[in-house]
Amino acid sequence: MYYVEMTYFHNGEGLIFGLKTQLKTVLSLCQYMGLDCDDVKVGIDGEIVNWDTMIDKDCRIELYPKLRIDPKLRRKRLVEARRKK
Repeated sequence: MYYVEMTYFHNGEGLIFGLKTQLKTVLSLCQYMGLDCDDVKVGIDGEIVNWDTMIDKDCRIELYPKLRIDPKLRRKRLVEARRKK
């Protein structure tokens, strides 16, 4: 059994928690926790990895949700809105 830290966004809020596990892959851990893994990328310690990547002790697993809007497009819309005022 080893300790891992997990971060993800849920309902617009970032959640970070630690847990002890014997599970071996990122996918098995997410399935065990009941997390929705559709349209989500996963990383370990800041690097994008595959779902079947093996978990090491003391690692930080990060779930990256799909962006709702492209940041460049959002910025463009904000600038256009300010110009109209």
